[in-house]
Amino acid sequence: VIIVGAGAAGVHMASVLQERGINTIILEKSGRVGGKCFTVVHGNTPHEMGAVFLNPEFHLPKKLLHKYGLGAAIVPPGGPNGGIEVYTGHTAAHKVQHFSKFHDYMMAGIEEEWAGRDFVVIPNKISQAPFLKAIRRYQEKHQELFGQYYGTLPPRPTNLVWEKELNMTFLEWIKRNDLEAMIPLLEFGVSAQGYGYLDTLPAFYGLMWFTADLANAYVEVQRDPSNTEPWLQMVKGGWSRLFENIVEQDQLDVKFNHEVKKIDRTENEVIVSGSCKVDDKDVDFEFKG
Repeated sequence: VIIVGAGAAGVHMASVLQERGINTIILEKSGRVGGKCFTVVHGNTPHEMGAVFLNPEFHLPKKLLHKYGLGAAIVPPGGPNGGIEVYTGHTAAHKVQHFSKFHDYMMAGIEEEWAGRDFVVIPNKISQAPFLKAIRRYQEKHQELFGQYYGTLPPRPTNLVWEKELNMTFLEWIKRNDLEAMIPLLEFGVSAQGYGYLDTLPAFYGLMWFTADLANAYVEVQRDPSNTEPWLQMVKGGWSRLFENIVEQDQLDVKFNHEVKKIDRTENEVIVSGSCKVDDKDVDFEFKG
């Protein structure tokens, strides 16, 4: 089996197929594996250029990290001594001039929605009421649209649901369902992680990423004082380590610097062709399967 691209999906699929006795060849245009999961290490400090966090719904990535010897690398943001986040964005009513934890930052944003400049005298515990109410309503609406499901992709909605409930931006959907108290959380959980701005992202994509279970997981982490596992975690040393470990430990056949230019399919075979670098020269290749 020929797999085009040694990104996260390509490497994982090759590993799964190999476990089932199916040989694979991965053709990768660049000189590394991982695709958009890309860690740059500078001065012994890893910088994530793609995937950054683990959240409570990342069941499969966590299993893979443990399977490939990186269970101990699952750490809180900033490492064992971290936990302080810095938010430098100014809001309408105040300027950020100090270190602040995400929960405090989020509550301040909610308070501004209904208290204006008086938000400074509002305790965060009071602000949690509209926030929790919005999360529960979000869960209800999410389940109304998609029901209960396991996996990454929700069931495809009917054409009627597409037209009446989802034919809008995520921000329009949020406002339509009176969920503005969740905007600070969604700005971080969606926009800050590179999935798009709320006012341009299609509603379906926002709902697909930020599931009802993920919303509930945030509440459960806050509810249980004995829970020492943070809502967000990171991979010590970077996400690239996972896919490098999979390739090395499973001895996957990855052809680097192979650019696929054409795929021909007939009734009997598939021909994948392109070019690769050999001694700084472009050489054409062809694989048949």
